[in-house]
Order: sequence, then C-alpha cells, then structure tokens
Amino acid sequence: MKPKLQLAKRTEITIETRSVMRINTIAANELFCGECGEVVVPILGWQVVCATGINKEHIESLRLRGDIHKINGAGICSASLSRYLLRVQTAPGSVT
Repeated sequence: MKPKLQLAKRTEITIETRSVMRINTIAANELFCGECGEVVVPILGWQVVCATGINKEHIESLRLRGDIHKINGAGICSASLSRYLLRVQTAPGSVT
C-alpha cells in the first residue's frame, strides 16, 4: 500500500514598510542642482550602487530620462534620487 502524499501548505505574507536609507558621503560641500533648483549634497554613482543595489547602467538610464539629476561631473543630486526612490517604493505593485 502506497503512503498518501500530502501537499505542503504555502503561506504568503506581505509586509508593507517605509524605510530610511542613509548614504554616507565624503563630499560635505553642498552644490546647486540646476534641474530641480535645490541646494543638495552630491552623491557619487558608486555610492548609489552600494546603497540601493541599482546597477550603474540603470543609474545612467535614470539620468538620461531625467528621473535623477547629474551635477558637477560624476555627482548625483541627492534630492532627485530621494524623490525617485520614494516614487518607486510607493508605486502600486512595487516590491519593497
């Protein structure tokens, strides 16, 4: 007589949270972002990659689309990055 196979029960739990991201940067000088009109602390691309997990190719595409702003060479406007991350995090169907 063969034993009965039992299917494992699967439970899915969704937890919605708001998170805080802190990016430490050496650049203590504030710069003016001409695109959003704010005085911000620039963040280097590699710092964004390390802190957010967004790869550098995607960062460049976000720059080209205008979702995040480039300031002073390799710097990224911290205000535009913050707005982008908040928009993505709170978008319907987003995974956080």
